[in-house]
This record gives sequence, structure tokens and C-alpha cells, in this order.
Amino acid sequence: MIDFLKGTLAVKQPTRAVIEVHGVGFEVNITLPCYESLGEAGDEVQLTTYLHVREDQMQLFGFSSVEERGLFLHLISISGIGPKKAQAILSSVTVNVFQKYIIDENLSGLTALSGVGKKTAQRLIIDLKDKIKAHGAGEIAETGTGAPVSDLDDLIEEAEAALLSLGFARPKARQAIEKVLAAKGSDINVEILIKESLRLV
Repeated sequence: MIDFLKGTLAVKQPTRAVIEVHGVGFEVNITLPCYESLGEAGDEVQLTTYLHVREDQMQLFGFSSVEERGLFLHLISISGIGPKKAQAILSSVTVNVFQKYIIDENLSGLTALSGVGKKTAQRLIIDLKDKIKAHGAGEIAETGTGAPVSDLDDLIEEAEAALLSLGFARPKARQAIEKVLAAKGSDINVEILIKESLRLV
């Protein structure tokens, strides 16, 4: 397993980053908390990672913390949850809030997350509650607010690209984004727009 990458942040987008390590660019799928914790392009960064290997492809996933990666690994061990769905779930909520949902058996909180229906929520509680209790609930704070995107078209385009890369259809993604903008107004940064939109798709 590639445990971490340390190098120059070449590209930073809400769902992906490229880290240059000794002249090689590693594309990494990232969660929103990871995006918020990264610096700006050109900064030296260290990223906690997981290499997901299938017969036809290898994908690197990056995380804001070791705890977030641990939760990702728990999620993908559950039937019906692949790495993209796990990435979407961890982009919808912080680790400590998710763990609290599991410990409290909060079905309404879990089903509000992207791609989580009632059956999946029940399975998450059954499969993860004892593991989370055994390893502690964790205290992962919200990180950063991100830089606002000044132009509304750029804001919508970046949020839509993030949702599309997570596997959502363009019409559903656009509809969710428009609902969030109608409710919150255009004075919103891209991280919050994506997070709120994920609750609606």
C-alpha cells in the first residue's frame, strides 16, 4: 500500500489532486475535508493515501487524516459500498459527526448523506458500531472554510464537475446545485455548495 505521498501540490480540485513527487505526478481522488486541508498549488504537502486495486485499474485516494482513511476502509468493506460512494459519504460529513451517527444509531442523519438509503444506513450501524466503539469515536474538527469562488458560473461549474466525478448524472447534479443556491444565495464557497448539494442528490 502507498501509505502517504509527500511532494508538491500541482493540481487542486474538490474531488482530485495531483501531487508531484520527484518529477512524477500522482493523481489522487480526495474527499472535501482533504480538499479543505490542502494548501494552494505549488505548496509542499503530505497526503495520507490508500491504493485501491482492481483487475482493470488502480486508484489512489487521499484523506485529511489517518482517521478519515480508516473510516473509508471500514466503509468499502461493507457490501454495496465502493470507493466512489465512500468518497461521496466522507465528502458529505466529517468523521466525528459520522461516527456519532453510528454510535447513536441515527438513521435520519445517515440517510441524509449522499447515496445512503435506509437499508444501507442500518447495515452501516450493524457493521461499524462495535468497530467505532472499540477504536474510539475520534475527535476530528472541521477544517477550514475554503476560498470563495467569485464568479457564479465558475462556482456552479466547479461544483457540478465535482458531483459528476462522484458518479452523479448532470441533470441531478445541476438541480441540486440550483436548489442550494436558491436557499443559501450565491455568496457561498464551493466546498459548502458541494457538501450541501450532496445531501440532495
